[in-house]
Amino acid sequence: MNTTSQQEIMDCAYNWIIESFFNQQLQDTAIKYIQFKFKQPLSFSKLTEIHYNIFRNVHNKSELTEIQTIVELILLSADILDDIQDNDAPCNPWSNKPLSYNLNILLGYLFIALQRIHYINCSSDVKKFFNIFIYPLMLDAINGQHTDLINDTITEQEYFDMTALKSGSLILLANLLGAGNVCPSTFEKIKEYSYYLGVIAQIRNDVNDLSYSIHKNDIKDKKKTLPILYYLHIQDPKFSSIKEYYNNNKSFEELLDSELQELLLCIMNGGAITYCHVVEQIYLKKFKDCISSLDISNKHKNLLLNIKV
Repeated sequence: MNTTSQQEIMDCAYNWIIESFFNQQLQDTAIKYIQFKFKQPLSFSKLTEIHYNIFRNVHNKSELTEIQTIVELILLSADILDDIQDNDAPCNPWSNKPLSYNLNILLGYLFIALQRIHYINCSSDVKKFFNIFIYPLMLDAINGQHTDLINDTITEQEYFDMTALKSGSLILLANLLGAGNVCPSTFEKIKEYSYYLGVIAQIRNDVNDLSYSIHKNDIKDKKKTLPILYYLHIQDPKFSSIKEYYNNNKSFEELLDSELQELLLCIMNGGAITYCHVVEQIYLKKFKDCISSLDISNKHKNLLLNIKV
C-alpha cells in the first residue's frame, strides 16, 4: 500500500512554488501559506491516497505524491477564497495580507495544479480522464460557493444541493484523482458517496460555526445554514426572535445586547443542533450503504468506511 507523508507533499509543493513564482515576495508568501496549511491534517490528500490504493492497478509513488499535492493546492486556494469571502478567519496568515496579494497567490496555486496534471507520470488514458473531469468539478465547486455566498437558499433541499456542489465536488475531485479512470458504474458510486460526504462535512462545519458564533460571521451575515433553516421552517412561537432577525432588515449591529443574547440562546438551545446530528446520521447511513454496494473487497470497503471528513 502506497503512503505519502505530509513532509513529502510539502516538499513537492515547495519545489513547484519555487519553479513557478520567481517574484521573491510572491514566492515567500506562497510558501508561508503552505507551511501553515500543510502542517494541519491533510484530509483531502488522504482521500486521494485511499482511492489510489483501492482502484488503481498500477501504482507509482511519485505519481501519487504529485496528485496529492495537486489536490492540496486546489483545496488551499479554495480555503483562501472562502476565508476572503466570509472574512471570519483572522488566525489564518492570508487574513493579514491585502486582497490583491491573495488573489495572485490563490490563482497561482490553481494554475500550478492544473499545469502539473499534464506532467504526471501516468498513462495517457488517466491523463485524459483527469482533464475531462477536473475542470467541471472545479466549476461545480465555484457555483456551490457562489450560491452559499449570495445566501438565497430557502429550502433544505436547496441547502443539500448547494453543499453537494460546494463541498461534494471538491471531495469527488480528490477521490477521482486518486481512483483514476474507473468504469462508469464505479464512477457513479464514487460520485454518490462523495456528495454524501460533502453534505456531512458541511453540516459539521455549520454546527461548529454556531458553537463559535462570536468569532464567525454566519449569524452576523444571516447565513441560512441547516440549523437556521430548521428554525425558519418550524412553526413554533419560541423561535419568533430568530425568524424576526432573519426575515427582517434589522442588522446584527442594531441588536440590543439583550436581543442578541436571546437570539444566541434560542439558536443554541432550540433543538437545531440535535436535528443536524440526526440529518448527519441519515447521510452517514446513505454513505455506508453506497460503500457496501461497491464491488470491492471488505478490506477496501473498510478503508472507505473509515474516511474522516
